[in-house]
Amino acid sequence: MIAHNDRPSRLTKRWRAGYVSAMRGVRYTYRRGGAPRDIIPTSRLVLLTCLVLISTGGFLHAQSRASFFDEPSEFVLPVNYDGSGAHPLVVVVPYTNGTAREAASLYFPSFGNHEDFIVMLPPGRAGTHHYLPNFTGFVGWYEARVLADLEVAKTRYAVDTSRIYLAGYSLGGDVSWALSVRNPDVFAGAVIGGARSSYPATPEALDALGRSGFRAAFMIGNRDDRVRIDGIRTAHRTLGNAGIETVYNFYPGDHLVMPGYDLWSESVEFVSGGSWHAVAPRVARTATGGGFGRTVTRAPSERLAFGAYLPWHATTSGTIEFSDLQHLYIRTEFQTAATWTRSILAFSTAGSSTDADRHVTDQTVAFAYGRGAYLIGAQIGWNWASRVRESDGMADGMTQFRIGVVGVLRGTDRASGIATLSYRIPRSGFGFVAPYVFNAELDVTARLGSRFTLGASAATYAAQNAPGTSDSLTVDELDHVLEYSLRAGFRVPRAILWTIGFTHTAHRAIGASDAFSPEAAWRVGLEYSR
Repeated sequence: MIAHNDRPSRLTKRWRAGYVSAMRGVRYTYRRGGAPRDIIPTSRLVLLTCLVLISTGGFLHAQSRASFFDEPSEFVLPVNYDGSGAHPLVVVVPYTNGTAREAASLYFPSFGNHEDFIVMLPPGRAGTHHYLPNFTGFVGWYEARVLADLEVAKTRYAVDTSRIYLAGYSLGGDVSWALSVRNPDVFAGAVIGGARSSYPATPEALDALGRSGFRAAFMIGNRDDRVRIDGIRTAHRTLGNAGIETVYNFYPGDHLVMPGYDLWSESVEFVSGGSWHAVAPRVARTATGGGFGRTVTRAPSERLAFGAYLPWHATTSGTIEFSDLQHLYIRTEFQTAATWTRSILAFSTAGSSTDADRHVTDQTVAFAYGRGAYLIGAQIGWNWASRVRESDGMADGMTQFRIGVVGVLRGTDRASGIATLSYRIPRSGFGFVAPYVFNAELDVTARLGSRFTLGASAATYAAQNAPGTSDSLTVDELDHVLEYSLRAGFRVPRAILWTIGFTHTAHRAIGASDAFSPEAAWRVGLEYSR
């Protein structure tokens, strides 16, 4: 490491150079009383995307005290706890839309099977509507809950009151910083990641933190938003100038990339002045960690995705064939504190009970609302274009409309589960034809962590088997289609989702007495999302 002899007050230019150096994996630290040292969308799609952006940003909610502040914190005791001796305690503060238990599992891999430390998990899953626009009010509510539960912990468990710490990422880091400077006599240190750390620290608070031996560890991705990088750097510099021991680490990644387990371990060891391996053990260092070990990445937000199935499929007999059935799509998806919106523009081809193939450009828009873990809403769908191809050429097809309901399980930065149930609206002129009037499509998708997805669908509906428009078609030119599919996906690398799917489809002309004509195939799909 390269030592510098400049005092902190003369580091303005060095900090700018330090930011560039940090992009190469260089680390900056302060030590008490010393100097720092290194350690091809269509125009319609563009319009629709704009409408989606407007719709997701137009919901404003009045801020009020969350009901979860009436609930007590949860305490997780170390496996070696027997009531004798005093144990340090760490308060885990979660990120936006996360719970403290979820955050603890991300910060500390051995959480639940750890030693020495009592882990305190404050209640609730805070969304942006809980802490904006009045962040100070939110901090006050959070502070009251935490301080009350710390008093409970002191009477109920053997807590070392001189070793109470805070740990948080994003919103959790901002709250950890605010609680530290508001309560310099309570907390002995804090681990703060990916946070603006903008709550003002008074001279009196800084003086009290210095006298108490407070330590802070800051860490942030080198491609995080500039406002966070500037804010956390200012907080680090503020403590350093006050003679308070801190450590400041960059690691590769943006705000969606969590610090690696070994960086958490290194940070909490520094803050606690001892080993915290029982809570956050080190892992093998890898190149992706930029010198700080494996990074734990959160899944892409999937706000924009492009996908297609490969033009080959495998039959159930094991042969590989070129597939006439294609499926390409562009998807936009947004999740806010209380809303979820998705738009899918897709082009697909499908067979029939005759030699005709359907070519459809389809649009689906869905919206869901909810303040808790679950959101409920509706979706609509329609054909931008529908064509039917026979041996003698292409002809216009039937336009269809769909309505349905959607249920969403909220995730940290994206939906972690989506279920839709749709109904195709019949067109007039066919009379009562059960396979045409009674139809439904059910689709369920589960996103498991940052790497894996599972999905399934089942449908019964009517579809064309001959050219014609909605007005000219007869019931004899419609198929009854039964279909189900299963799919599994994995991300390698993080932005690419590989999907292996099995689809079974059966066609029969409506009114025909012969059996359904089944088709089954295995297919591979690729999706790029960000």
